Amino acid sequence: MENLNLNKFILIIIIIVPLVFTAIIASIGLIFINNRIIMVPEQFPIIQAAVAEAQPGDIILVKDKGEPYEEAVTINTDNIKLIGIGKVKPVLDGLELLEDGITIGDTSGVQVSNFIIQNYLGNGIEINNSDEITVNRNMVKDNGDNGIDLNDNTRNSWIKNNIAMRNMSDGIDLDDSTNNVIKGNTATNNMRHGILSETSNNNIYKGNIIKDNIVDEGIHLINSIGNTVTRNRVENNGSEGIELSDNSDLGTVKGNYVRNNSVNGILINGSTFSTINSNVVINNTENGILFNDNSNNNDGFFNVALGNGNGLNTFDINDQNITPPINNLKANICITSYPAGLCK
Repeated sequence: MENLNLNKFILIIIIIVPLVFTAIIASIGLIFINNRIIMVPEQFPIIQAAVAEAQPGDIILVKDKGEPYEEAVTINTDNIKLIGIGKVKPVLDGLELLEDGITIGDTSGVQVSNFIIQNYLGNGIEINNSDEITVNRNMVKDNGDNGIDLNDNTRNSWIKNNIAMRNMSDGIDLDDSTNNVIKGNTATNNMRHGILSETSNNNIYKGNIIKDNIVDEGIHLINSIGNTVTRNRVENNGSEGIELSDNSDLGTVKGNYVRNNSVNGILINGSTFSTINSNVVINNTENGILFNDNSNNNDGFFNVALGNGNGLNTFDINDQNITPPINNLKANICITSYPAGLCK
């Protein structure tokens, strides 16, 4: 009986362990069945040579070589994966001479993961007119423009778990890009915005840490319709924490923690039919939540806004749009408001 039980236990281990291992490997995007693997620097000394060789479905694995890869990489082949591997992330360095670090253009299904990308004159990662791109677990820093830039109808893509820091413009920038998910990133100490969206609709900004960006807003949506901004931590930014402006209508700003920003915590500026709910907005220099007089038909409820402004001309909640059509503000916890009576 003991031998029988032992044999059963061994059989279970033999079956389960490979399944668990496969699940773990698949979860981090390193399952390579029926894919050709290209190794850098073993097979190609530079990354661009490996990319030029790659065909759809290929995986390029890049190891740290003890010094940076001093090159710019352009990817215009569909469905290839470029993945840094090893205990130390491989570094791409523009030496303050090269324009963009990694450019993904007119393609789909590309993945770029696990690199440090630094010191380029332009963007760390540039994505143009592409579909279903995944950019994850990269550190993009000290670049002359944006850390990660999506433009020209980039769509259905995932930008997740990256660090964008000390870039001379924005940490993450979207321009004319739709249906993307920006999730779990940290954007910090960038010269302008943590995240900027211009004319970019139906994107989701979720679970990001946006802090200590120097001049502008933590998250700023400009003429961007139908976006969701949720569960972000937005603090210590040089202007507003979160701003919807210039007809950024039909948005949802929900469940964010917004504190210690240099101007307003949340600003709704020239935008309508948006929902601002269940946010915690504390200790911002001017207003906690401000609806400008050109913003109407917005809903604001179940927010906690405390310790904002001076109670004289800046308030926890300030609704400047007091003539119809008005905003619908209810069940908010605050101490000071304009008009009076908005606090629960």
